[in-house]
Amino acid sequence: MKKRILFAAAVLLSAALNAQSFVYNEYDNIDGKTAYTNAIMETEEGTILTSMTFWEKSTTGEKTTRIYRMDKDGKLMESEYIEFNEGEHRGFYPFFRHPERSDLNVYVYFTYGAPTYYNAVVLDKGLGVYDYISVPMPYSDIKSRDMVYGNTEHCILDSENNLIVMKRIDESQDFIFVKMDLNGNILSKNEVKVDLEPNGWTFPYHSLTVYNENPLQYAFTFTRKSTMDKLSIVVLDSEFNVIDSDFSNASDIYADKERINLLGYDDESYLTSSMHISGSPISWSINLRKMNKNHEVVNEYEYRGYKQKNGNDPKPHLYTKNIVTTKDGNIYWIYSLARKAFDGYDLYISYFDKDLNLLWERMAAEYVGHHAHVMSAAVRDDGSLILCGSKVTGEIFSLVMDNSGYPLNVDEVNVAGSSIYPNPASDFVMIETENETEVKIYSVSGQMVLRHNVSEGTNTIDVSKLNSGIYFIDVEGVMNKVVVR
Repeated sequence: MKKRILFAAAVLLSAALNAQSFVYNEYDNIDGKTAYTNAIMETEEGTILTSMTFWEKSTTGEKTTRIYRMDKDGKLMESEYIEFNEGEHRGFYPFFRHPERSDLNVYVYFTYGAPTYYNAVVLDKGLGVYDYISVPMPYSDIKSRDMVYGNTEHCILDSENNLIVMKRIDESQDFIFVKMDLNGNILSKNEVKVDLEPNGWTFPYHSLTVYNENPLQYAFTFTRKSTMDKLSIVVLDSEFNVIDSDFSNASDIYADKERINLLGYDDESYLTSSMHISGSPISWSINLRKMNKNHEVVNEYEYRGYKQKNGNDPKPHLYTKNIVTTKDGNIYWIYSLARKAFDGYDLYISYFDKDLNLLWERMAAEYVGHHAHVMSAAVRDDGSLILCGSKVTGEIFSLVMDNSGYPLNVDEVNVAGSSIYPNPASDFVMIETENETEVKIYSVSGQMVLRHNVSEGTNTIDVSKLNSGIYFIDVEGVMNKVVVR
């Protein structure tokens, strides 16, 4: 493994917004490579670390992983990163503060082969390598049991600071589970057989979470083969013995290269996110569900109505680990929706309270990659969202958003071809725009308090009846922060 600090001239684009997008930090694809993001985290001092894997656009397809350091606003810090390349590895693995030393940060990844290796890179504040751990994994010493299903690891950090690894090991119905400490010492392991045949294309279909804290339990989901793929959940005790299962809690799952996500929530419930199909012509929908421990739907939020037209395929897409929660139980849900012209996908973020009441939703970036690999998100200590992803053209971008849906990594948001003044305002705001459009005004809680159709040119909007405070004016999908006095 090569461990070194490099300084590259990554190009920071000005990121001037056009309609239907936030301002975000955007960086050119580096060295002619395209990228996906593996993990993202906030350090003790508030900076951001993100792991990205790049691969050559040439026929060789050589892959390189880099860990970047960004400031609290998601901007690259002097293009500083650590780079390593050790065989074939990619996935979505833990990135976290060291449980015994919060000034250190740990990135976990796997290199698959015969055998598969568990690797942990321990980094200091300056991205120096404080320690590096690499040990072979059990159940992976036979090539046919591992190489066939390489890249199927799922790994989480539980509340006891142990790493829990799930892996599909061959073409049977077998899953293996391993509990290890950060040094790679095996604490327990078990091979779990499921009653129904899992779907053959394995990687995007698995999801692993801590299901219950006391007693400590884990759960995993997978889709199974049938006339229509079904989402299945299996609950395990702390030694990976099956104690509960359900094979029908969400039907009509569309599982063709799609992500099925699962997240433990509290003592009484868990969250799922999946995509469904129905009808003829086909209608697509994605949903976020809160389930009780009897595997019954408690609350649900769903997007419907994606129809196939003229051979287009405008289905929505879900990202890996697209559900993240704040300390007070509020929920961020991240997904992409097809653009109206079916010429690409835009990134959306929805924010809910504990009962799955929608507080706000935002279109956060346009023309994003829609594969499960291209987006990673985490919640900071203050409840704001940090996100890093890649666009279809290979550029990577970062976004920092507070829990009112406003991007924190910009001082001011403007609409291309438009201007809004005065700011602060008291009785009215003037909006100059080049297009006829609808303007919406939202409170900081995400509630729409005013909507108004505007024409090309200068328009006056009366805000005198609004309470004093901060508002967000949505012009063609772009959020503008305005203070009303």
